[in-house]
Amino acid sequence: MIKIQRHVFALYFGSMVFCMLQAGVTATAQTQGPVPTEEKITDLEASAKATAVWQRQIKTVLPTTRGCHRATYPSLVWRDTPCAQTAGLPPASPRPPENALLVGGAGGDVLATAFSPFNIVSFEGSFLNVNTTGWFNVNTTSGLVSGRNEYSLQISTNKFNTPLCADAHPLAADGNCQGWEQVLYSTGEGIVWLQSWLLNFGNPGDSCPGGWLAVSEFKRVDCAFNGAGIAIPPQTSPASLRQLVLKLSVDPTTDRLWLFNTGAEVVEADNDDKLGLAANWLNAEFGIYGDLTLHLARFDANSSLVLQLNYERSDALIATPTFQLAQGTTGETNSLTLVRSPICVRSAPFNSVTFKESNIANDGYACPALPGPVSACQVATEDVTTAEQTLAKAMAAEQKPTCKGTNSVNCIREAAAAQQAVSAAVALKAKDCKPT
Repeated sequence: MIKIQRHVFALYFGSMVFCMLQAGVTATAQTQGPVPTEEKITDLEASAKATAVWQRQIKTVLPTTRGCHRATYPSLVWRDTPCAQTAGLPPASPRPPENALLVGGAGGDVLATAFSPFNIVSFEGSFLNVNTTGWFNVNTTSGLVSGRNEYSLQISTNKFNTPLCADAHPLAADGNCQGWEQVLYSTGEGIVWLQSWLLNFGNPGDSCPGGWLAVSEFKRVDCAFNGAGIAIPPQTSPASLRQLVLKLSVDPTTDRLWLFNTGAEVVEADNDDKLGLAANWLNAEFGIYGDLTLHLARFDANSSLVLQLNYERSDALIATPTFQLAQGTTGETNSLTLVRSPICVRSAPFNSVTFKESNIANDGYACPALPGPVSACQVATEDVTTAEQTLAKAMAAEQKPTCKGTNSVNCIREAAAAQQAVSAAVALKAKDCKPT
């Protein structure tokens, strides 16, 4: 493309960030001078742990207003922020019919899956390891290079039936009309936003529903709609990929996109569920790709990435995660090849799939060392303790002089958000700690 989720997601993500920061300390020590003292390492570890606690909690607190929001460590309060202007963004495209094996490299892509009657309700993608000096953004039609280290991060859903196709033109060249959604973070546009599609809506010259843009490609008309999004400073260094987590969560009325763009900031935007994704989301694809319509991220030699997909099903059970090795749905590509074995899965404390993409000859992959067995009940219990500690601190802060006068409103909001986190944690513990 172009330029109160479950605590079991958040706990491991927090530990993942902590491990990544540890790795970053080691790399810096090897390349930039003397080894840090034990005291400095301890301070960095404490800071990483504190940030991880905040990340666990903020995922359990939904904004109290509808629209676009930001939250910054250590606050649990979502701040209203202006939504970006997305109406003028050029539409991107789904995978062309002839690009059978390009997404994720020459070996296709990995899709996290669910099976009806259970659907995906929350999905996030991130990078466990980034080994590259960079890449170029290449127009696959003209061959022109448009930027160094420009890219898009994308979450792409499966195609599905939607009531909005009721007005589709029956002679559409490619058959049945279907809905499709993507969350996009474009460094060229500096925006993260939701893009909805009606694929195969009609033939060239046919019109789209009001407010939708007609896109005439592949001898058909598709209809695109740019939803709410938020401006994000471009993160164009390879190292910055390690800090990015892109997420989409859905319910029957709202599609919420999330982007952790640093370890200590997250943005969120609410969109109406125009297509009915919540009842039809069966697979999800995540990756880094070229930044404009049908562009390619052409990686430098000796590059590799390890990606992680985390997701939750509508039945809220932690079962063996499932995936497909198949072509995805996005039209953008990268030049890496999927290392097809092993594809690593983990079911506790959440459904997780990890895999490697590389352009290194005969590159291998070993499943990452993950935390030891952790039950959902154990995670929920730890989350209750953390949330209660945060609430106690917020309530104590309300009694301090710094929370008097005009500052009292902010302190009250912090305490209310902390109380919401406690309530969510207690409810989840009651569910996950039931006797078997």
